[in-house]
Amino acid sequence: YRFCGYAEAVAGNRLARKGLSLVWAAHADGSARERRHFEAALRDHRSLIFGKRASDRSVSEISRKKALKVLEKEDALLPKATVLRCRVRYFTDGAILGSQDFVRSYAGAWQREKKRKYPPKPNLLRGADWQDLATIQGLRMQVFG
Repeated sequence: YRFCGYAEAVAGNRLARKGLSLVWAAHADGSARERRHFEAALRDHRSLIFGKRASDRSVSEISRKKALKVLEKEDALLPKATVLRCRVRYFTDGAILGSQDFVRSYAGAWQREKKRKYPPKPNLLRGADWQDLATIQGLRMQVFG
């Protein structure tokens, strides 16, 4: 991506490298870290963008087949960074997505709009550690399409 600061830094642009090093030179509270080499800043940035251990050269990207195989095992969960790279059907077929309380707050309107006899219940998401995330429309098939 031509206008991506990370890509520019990887390509060797001196100003982009300096900027990336500056961004990663401070802690979240604003206090300064010890002076760090550009490669450390690049590794931290890669980890932020692509998920934990993505900056390790020995770790290869998980394939779709491999991800689906992991999910088929009982109680198997994928890391969020991996899950968010997949086509997650909850985002397209779930209709209302949010915390259980948020989804519950729209149940009446959903019931009226769909002319259903009973109000729907929030369905907790499966396939990853989604915590309290739910949808109003449960999935009958696989989570990842």
